[in-house]
Amino acid sequence: PPAAPRRSRAGAGGRDRAAAARYAGPAVEYAWHPRILEELARFGLRPRPSTPPARAKEFVNDLYRHELRRLRRRLRAREIPREGYAGRVVALRKKYFLLSIRLDLWARPAGGPREAAG
Repeated sequence: PPAAPRRSRAGAGGRDRAAAARYAGPAVEYAWHPRILEELARFGLRPRPSTPPARAKEFVNDLYRHELRRLRRRLRAREIPREGYAGRVVALRKKYFLLSIRLDLWARPAGGPREAAG
């Protein structure tokens, strides 16, 4: 007998993943911290008020990992000396210092409660 067709793990609901990805619930607007926006612009990012901070951080993290892997490949190919590798990794960490900042400090929901000064 012929093998039964394989079903995706998502089941019938997995057919329209694009539609599910487009709907993320009610639209939320974010008030971005000006310094975060300034740093994101250095990577060519200009998040909209509707862009979730986690999405922007994920993009920056992907860029960081890409550069780190490229650096590792260059080390393995002996394009850069081993002695300078650690310094280059530290320089990358400094370039991507945004990743060390808590996500809740990147932006807050617009119209949400403000933190008390003091």
